[in-house]
Amino acid sequence: MTNVSGIPFLRNIRRAAAQGLNTITAKVLWAMLVIILPVNIFAVILSSLAIGSARLQAEQAVASILENHLADIEKRLSSRHSMLLSLKDSSADAVVLNKQRGDAEYIKAKARFFNLLNSLIHMDSTTSGCFYYYSRQDDMLLLGVDSSLHYQADMDAYVREMLETQAQSGWYLAHIPGSKAPGVSYPVLFLFTTIGDVYYGTWIELDGTARGLAGELAYTGMAVSFTDAPPEPPAPGATQISAVLRKAALYLNVSIPKGQLSGNLQVFHILLIISAVLGLFPFCSSG
Repeated sequence: MTNVSGIPFLRNIRRAAAQGLNTITAKVLWAMLVIILPVNIFAVILSSLAIGSARLQAEQAVASILENHLADIEKRLSSRHSMLLSLKDSSADAVVLNKQRGDAEYIKAKARFFNLLNSLIHMDSTTSGCFYYYSRQDDMLLLGVDSSLHYQADMDAYVREMLETQAQSGWYLAHIPGSKAPGVSYPVLFLFTTIGDVYYGTWIELDGTARGLAGELAYTGMAVSFTDAPPEPPAPGATQISAVLRKAALYLNVSIPKGQLSGNLQVFHILLIISAVLGLFPFCSSG
């Protein structure tokens, strides 16, 4: 009799205890939510700021490297161009060629001058090649062609085309189809001068610069390009960094996936977001 009558009483005690425990648990959980949620949000914000800072520093470092490469290109072309000007006026054989008489003396002087240029090119690889063009004789001296990219005859044709189409002396960026790789063009930067009916200039194959940058920066998915105008916007998810050699209107552009610029911080940021979201589950279930 006593046990039977006491059952409802015990049930009421258990129910009251459970309700009290649930109330305390809920209060604790909500107190934790008030404390933990702002901390998680603050951590995510700090992580986002750190990623932005890391990307900015990486972009500045890449831009500095690009500017150094362009400065080196300018220095090399200008140095070789000055050498060609000096030879044109100081070499006895070059003086004979400047007269463009086409006689026996001209032919002998041409052979000697060619040998001189050839030796200078092989001793000093400042630039990829150089040329003199004597228009009255339609005579081209062209040296230093990289046969792995362009055949001699192809480069000769492009130099002649450049001299015909470019009204003024100066810098000229050309994308010349490869002799041994159909459908592939290689960027070449020229610097040339016209004095009367004598043309002279030099060039650098920029493909070597692009390959050097790819090895130096070592970003996965990176693309390097050279343009004579500001580049088009990058593909979604990529950051484009450019430097310009203004006197040549040469833009050196590098497109890099954004995740590559922030490195492991991007992964850490994602893990923080996931952790913050997972941390809300106990509070959602308690509700």
